[in-house]
Amino acid sequence: VIKAGYISRYNSVFTIITFIYSVIFPLFFAFIFWLFFRKTGRLKTIREYINIAALSSIPVVLVTFIVLFFYPDGLGNIYPMAFALYYLVVLYRINSSPEAI
Repeated sequence: VIKAGYISRYNSVFTIITFIYSVIFPLFFAFIFWLFFRKTGRLKTIREYINIAALSSIPVVLVTFIVLFFYPDGLGNIYPMAFALYYLVVLYRINSSPEAI
């Protein structure tokens, strides 16, 4: 009976955490990597970095969902680290590719 009163609280907490993971972290990492790579990379505007972050977060979200679906007691905080690493790899591949003539 006591648990039923906490269900709405847990739903609101998980909604906030999901918003932070899906919106705030990609924007934060896009801004940080934009500051690092704007002088030397091929991408110049923050908008390009945000678009790449949005696209590169999709596979990370799917893999994280699949892993946590089958192993719910696993590391729930795996998404920020995996996203940052994958986003860095994607930016490295884009910035190190030869320019088109």
